[in-house]
Amino acid sequence: MNTAKEHYLEFLGIDENKVMDGEVVFSSEFRDLPLNQNYFYPIIATEYFGGYIYSTSDKHYSMVKELVSVHGDNIENFYEAFNVNNNEYRLRKMYRYSYDDKTLHDTRSRTMTFEDIKYIGVKTDEEHEQYIKRKKEVLEAGRQFIIEEKGKIKAIGLISEIRCGGGNIVAATMKGYRGNGYAKEVVKGCINWCIEHDVIPVYLVEDTNEISKKIPLSLGFNFITTEWIISE
Repeated sequence: MNTAKEHYLEFLGIDENKVMDGEVVFSSEFRDLPLNQNYFYPIIATEYFGGYIYSTSDKHYSMVKELVSVHGDNIENFYEAFNVNNNEYRLRKMYRYSYDDKTLHDTRSRTMTFEDIKYIGVKTDEEHEQYIKRKKEVLEAGRQFIIEEKGKIKAIGLISEIRCGGGNIVAATMKGYRGNGYAKEVVKGCINWCIEHDVIPVYLVEDTNEISKKIPLSLGFNFITTEWIISE
């Protein structure tokens, strides 16, 4: 099983020895793959080594190398220069955490089943089939957790992908149920699944999401680094 550091370097495509030699731009196949099926992060600038290290998709590698030579130590200037010809992208400041011990949590959440799909508000057979298509792998693996009471799903958490030994945890509370700690409960379920399957729980949260930023700290996650993500 990878350590949290090994997972992170592999996920970004970073060769630590080359960093020590002064290299700051690395390409990674994972920059072309979506997180949670919807979110593409083609460029990630991480402060992991005390300065910006850039992980980029191959299609942007040459441009990133060129811009880093001029703006590499100023992410805002780098982004503005990059965005001149790529204005569909936005810059997001995010925090990455990992859960590095083996402590399981008691939780009110439970594993979501295919039968539970009826509780999420799908209205047609087509919507039902589309949900199964999107979630089939996750549901079959038991990687999605819910708080459900009286036929109402109040929160959902899942391990959307497992890459380089790390499981990307996503959580959401339904409108009308926020502020009751439900997201924390489903994240606990995700942590437990990861521990039981020798996967490192990974939690990525945006700087502007004040509520979600509290969850990893309250559950014993360790802060890895600040990331600046240029996303589609």
